[in-house]
Amino acid sequence: MCICAPPSMGDVCLKVATGDRQRAMELFKGAASSKSELGKQAAAEYARLDFADNGTGYIAAGIQLDARGTVLAVVENRAPFTVGQILLTPVLLDENGRVQQEGQQIRVPKSLKPGERASVNAGIGPVAEDVRSRLRIRVDAVRAE
Repeated sequence: MCICAPPSMGDVCLKVATGDRQRAMELFKGAASSKSELGKQAAAEYARLDFADNGTGYIAAGIQLDARGTVLAVVENRAPFTVGQILLTPVLLDENGRVQQEGQQIRVPKSLKPGERASVNAGIGPVAEDVRSRLRIRVDAVRAE
């Protein structure tokens, strides 16, 4: 999808159409700084192009405990479009911040609209306080819908 109807965006669409993705991203990024409707559309187009290389960066992930102390993986879609097929892995970091241990990969069972959150059991049960501070959720994969 390209927002090329307005003449001011014609150059950007030409860059996309001719395969100059990097230049198109630069132009969309520049236009996205505007608070206008076109600026918002440019920001969404920039995100769509950037998503191909940096999709996992559009998903915020963390941990939360439920009432029983079970660890939940919590994710939020920060992309301006719906995403799905989100794959996560709980990881335990050592004192230097390197991955010491990985849990089983888990899948978020639904698509997320922009700004929407979801939580899923991380599959590791309750954990001690000292372990909890070193536990992270890694986003392994996500797909734009």
